Amino acid sequence: MGNPAFANASKEEFLDYVSRHARHYGVSKVRVRLMHPALAEDSLEAVDQRYFGEGSRYHPNFRKSRLRYKNVELLWNLTREFLRDEGGSMAEYSHVLWVRDDVHFVGDVHLRLFPEPWTVYSTPMAFPCARQEHQLGDVSDRVLLVGGRAADSFLRLHSIHRDLPSIDLDNARHPENFLYAVAKVLGLPWEVVAQDWLPSYISVHYRAAGPTTEAINNNNNLSGSAGPPTAAFCLRGLNRHLLMEPRGPCIHPAKVPYDSCPFA
Repeated sequence: MGNPAFANASKEEFLDYVSRHARHYGVSKVRVRLMHPALAEDSLEAVDQRYFGEGSRYHPNFRKSRLRYKNVELLWNLTREFLRDEGGSMAEYSHVLWVRDDVHFVGDVHLRLFPEPWTVYSTPMAFPCARQEHQLGDVSDRVLLVGGRAADSFLRLHSIHRDLPSIDLDNARHPENFLYAVAKVLGLPWEVVAQDWLPSYISVHYRAAGPTTEAINNNNNLSGSAGPPTAAFCLRGLNRHLLMEPRGPCIHPAKVPYDSCPFA
């Protein structure tokens, strides 16, 4: 389910919320664009292969990823227009941070750790505190920190998927591997960094069973008929045991005062 804090919010209220919080954290200029939920896919007939390992152009995961890349490219085009209107150039951005819409940060990102303007940075697929092991090309797409010089070519993902001939792109095993292949084809270095450099989890709001009638009346855990469902917040990939006994780069447990999700 969606974030209940915005369930009944108007577009104007949402934009005001984002702007106020951005200014609170020191942002000097804020520009927000809400993508239309009916954003259309390009014709699937134009896709020869490149199904991100899903085997079919009609697979929902393939179509979701493809539409997501279109969103990214449209947003980047608007960002470039914004810079042009302000009289600037692409060199004005030292970094571009691409964050999935379901990501929740549990720590700060220190830009001094990402000095190369032509490099794409990400973590491995594992979450913080887990082992760092990963297969070459298996990278996380939760958060990408793109060097300012690399952004203008890398973030044209939809056009690259549709138009750029490459065996590496044809053979991508999954959407994250496709991103890695894009960087490789464009000649951009990709650096896999420790999870605590981009400390994040996938956040979820879900419908949890409401407290039972008896529990409400007696303030205890007696069984009985459940009340109406309530919204609950959790983090996928969060493991309390690993927080206390990490097997890889980790964060302090005090930074994660949330529940782990009761589902995979």
